[in-house]
Amino acid sequence: MDAKTGATCGIEAGINFVISGLLNALVAWLLYRGALFVPFGFWNLFIDTTITCFLVCLCTAYFSTKSAMRYKRQGVALTARGAWKSALESLPSAWFPIGCCLFGMCLPALLAVFGAVFGLAGLEALAPVQFIVFKGLWGGLFGALVCFAVLSKHLAAGEGNND
Repeated sequence: MDAKTGATCGIEAGINFVISGLLNALVAWLLYRGALFVPFGFWNLFIDTTITCFLVCLCTAYFSTKSAMRYKRQGVALTARGAWKSALESLPSAWFPIGCCLFGMCLPALLAVFGAVFGLAGLEALAPVQFIVFKGLWGGLFGALVCFAVLSKHLAAGEGNND
């Protein structure tokens, strides 16, 4: 990956981190700002993670696909290698299917990690501020990763221009 492409992907991922993080934190604040605590057992985490994961994947896939097409018209491309290349090649190009695929691939891993971490920590509830910070950070990181995957898919050398 050359410096221009790295900077392009970094800027887009950073923008997605900020927007996704702020939107997730805002929704959490609107829902729980007056609550004494936020229930945080496995099923609460499962429902919240599923909804957030689906919405972040679809929204990010839509906007990142549009950005990638704009960058391709400007001649920005990158070369993927190894397992990353074969994983990218197997993903669809249109924004809705790629968003759904990323959702399906990420949700089980996120649930396993979140379930294990928060289950082992014995957390059943969080203070609203803790939950808002958690949602902002994890939503931002997840949005940035989805953005990077979608940009990598579309900017990979040899991919057609699918708008």
